[in-house]
Amino acid sequence: MRLSLRRRLKYLPMRRRYTPGHLIPKRSIKLSRMLQRVCDQVIQRFDGWMAQHFGDGFVVYFGVPSRSHEDNARRAVHTALEIVGSMARLSQEFERQRCGITVRVGIHTGIAVISALGGGDRRVQLALGDHPT
Repeated sequence: MRLSLRRRLKYLPMRRRYTPGHLIPKRSIKLSRMLQRVCDQVIQRFDGWMAQHFGDGFVVYFGVPSRSHEDNARRAVHTALEIVGSMARLSQEFERQRCGITVRVGIHTGIAVISALGGGDRRVQLALGDHPT
């Protein structure tokens, strides 16, 4: 088994921001889960790899060895467009909760080395290299 691989990746970072409203924690969690479910479905449909997930966003790679396609760039663009479109539709639900949501999506390309980092139970696959982090 190779410990690291050099690949040209398409890198899609996404961040979301809630406009302050009158959200109680239970509703906030419900809306966050709804957002994540929609994003996961879109990413899966275009065969992206969810590399990192954090509270207000995530990073998706296209072109990792197990999910590499000739049209990785097209897949990344369609993923970004569908996520933005989905968020526009979901914003109606947020407005009913007296809260707003905005998303920012970028697409970058670069050479990266994909490798497992960390130790013990905290070991994760990351892409390090010529792309924004």
